[in-house]
Amino acid sequence: VLALEWQEKPVISRAEIADLLGGSTDRADRVIRSLRRKNWLQRISGGRYLLIPAERGPSGIPDSNMLAIGQHLVEPYYYGYGTAAAHYHFTAQSRSVVWIVTTKQVPERSIRNTTFRFVCITPRKLFGFQPTVVYEQKVQMSDREKTVIDCVDQPDFAGGIGELTRIIASAAPKFDWAKFCDYAVKFGSVAVVQRFGALADRAKVEMPENARR
Repeated sequence: VLALEWQEKPVISRAEIADLLGGSTDRADRVIRSLRRKNWLQRISGGRYLLIPAERGPSGIPDSNMLAIGQHLVEPYYYGYGTAAAHYHFTAQSRSVVWIVTTKQVPERSIRNTTFRFVCITPRKLFGFQPTVVYEQKVQMSDREKTVIDCVDQPDFAGGIGELTRIIASAAPKFDWAKFCDYAVKFGSVAVVQRFGALADRAKVEMPENARR
C-alpha cells in the first residue's frame, strides 16, 4: 500500500500488483483478496482496482463519494444529467444512480449499491464540462449551462419533464446567458431549443430578450 501511495497510483491493475510482488499472479491474487477484505482496494472493473489512501482512515471511501470511483470507469467522460443537476442543487433527487457521459458504449455497472449508467453521445456534443471538486476529489462535471441543455435533450435522465421544469427554474437565475446560447447553438438541435423555451415559460423564467431571440 505504501509503495502504491508513493507512486501516486490511484488505480492499479492485477498485472501491476503482480510485478510489484515479483511476477507471481497467484501471490498477487492472494494479496488482492486480502487488501479488498481490509478495504484498501475497491474493484472498479475486471482486473483494475482503486487504491483507498491511508488518509481516508479505516472506513475508506464513503458511499457519498462514489464519483471518485466512477471517474476511473471510462475515458473520456464527464458527470452529467441528474448527477450534475444534484451537484449544483438544481434537484433534490437521490444519487443512487450516477450518470456518466462518454463517447463510448459502456454497459451499466453497479458498485456499492450505486448504479453507474453511461450515456453515449457523439463527439461533437462532448463539451461544456470542467474539473470540479466533489468530496475532496477532482472529477469532470458538466457546467451549469451544459447540464441544463443535456437534461432538456434527455429529460428521462433528469427525472422526467416535471423535474426538468424545476431544474430549469432553479438553474436559470445562475446562468451565463451568453454561454448558454452559444452552447444551445453548438448543440445543434432545434427541438432542444424549443423544448427549453416552452419549459422556461412554464417555469416563469426571467430570460433576457436577446437570449429569447
